[in-house]
Amino acid sequence: MEASDPTPPRAPTPEEAGLFERHWTWLRARCGRLLPGEESAEAVAAQSLARLVREGAGGDERARLLRLSGDLCAERLRGQGRLDAEWKAALKGPAQAAPSPLRAQILARLPGLRPDDRPLVLDRWLDGRSVEEIAGARGLKPQAVARRLERFRAAAEERQRAEDGTGLAEPAPALDAASLPAPDAQARAAALGKLLQAVDALPSGPATGRTGGLRDPGVWGPAVALTAFAGLLLYMLWPTPPERPAPRPLGPLSTSAELLRYQDNLPDRIVPGDGLPADEALGFRVSASEDRLLVAVRLPLSGAPRPVPGIELWPVRAGASLEIPPLLEPDGVVEERLFFFFCTTPVATPALLQLTAEAYPPGLDGRRDLSGAHLRDTGDCQVRSLQLRRRR
Repeated sequence: MEASDPTPPRAPTPEEAGLFERHWTWLRARCGRLLPGEESAEAVAAQSLARLVREGAGGDERARLLRLSGDLCAERLRGQGRLDAEWKAALKGPAQAAPSPLRAQILARLPGLRPDDRPLVLDRWLDGRSVEEIAGARGLKPQAVARRLERFRAAAEERQRAEDGTGLAEPAPALDAASLPAPDAQARAAALGKLLQAVDALPSGPATGRTGGLRDPGVWGPAVALTAFAGLLLYMLWPTPPERPAPRPLGPLSTSAELLRYQDNLPDRIVPGDGLPADEALGFRVSASEDRLLVAVRLPLSGAPRPVPGIELWPVRAGASLEIPPLLEPDGVVEERLFFFFCTTPVATPALLQLTAEAYPPGLDGRRDLSGAHLRDTGDCQVRSLQLRRRR
């Protein structure tokens, strides 16, 4: 099969061949300690070297590869926002009180860490890197790295003892790169092919990661100082905006809702009760003492609540009376209850339908009313209800 052909897709450049020879063996072993599968480890090792090729060889290549591979491994374990199978399994916790393996312990704690702390923890506990080596790869002070790792250790130790009575396992021993066996000819050709494929898959142009030059304060220092000066100058010259009045507390809210019957296109207020026309659409007149969004829901005597079409998040202005045209069709309903929700924020209509259904379960006489305690979870709404009966 073509996938098993170890021949590289093209001849490597001298730079690519040199980086591969210098770093592949130890980098592949490092990724194997951080990731669960051989395929994932080789893919991340190839991607790390490919990014270094794009950035350009030179400087402390080992430190740069530690950073690149650490970030990629942490990203893989995190599933780029989607928890992968290993992470999900680790989050379930130990099945019994026996001590957890080191890997399971660390993976169980990663989701609660800040993203920039995760590579530090992986490097220290799973790959056995020293604080000094981690700090050098990240451009941080060793004291800062030590404090962050100690903070993780204390929190993880406490959680682990509370869960199964054990403590946090000690970090893995450091990797002895000198004792690692070199890959045979076939494995070497296959690995080199993966590196070249990873290089070719990267977009052309500037490096995808941080370059060594950008980490030099002599490059970005003057630009940062100039930007800060320009920002300060704009701040001093920018006109002061007028002071905005503080928002007034909502206070007591008064609302009203009534039915309208339209004759010759003129609204006529009607009182809900017996004797309403059976085949005539009805309108509404609503008002509120403050700006609100209106949602109307109808609940038949038998059946599930449903919205009144067209009256979903209808704006009601403070102090103004709003007339809504005849949108309430008979639909063969003889008796029903109408609910008018006056909400301060947009509320999804399904949430109000569910609230209505819970307050008026099928089979009851419908005497239970909706209260403020029910409505706080739906966006601070106030409700008015009307009982409506039509002639048969």
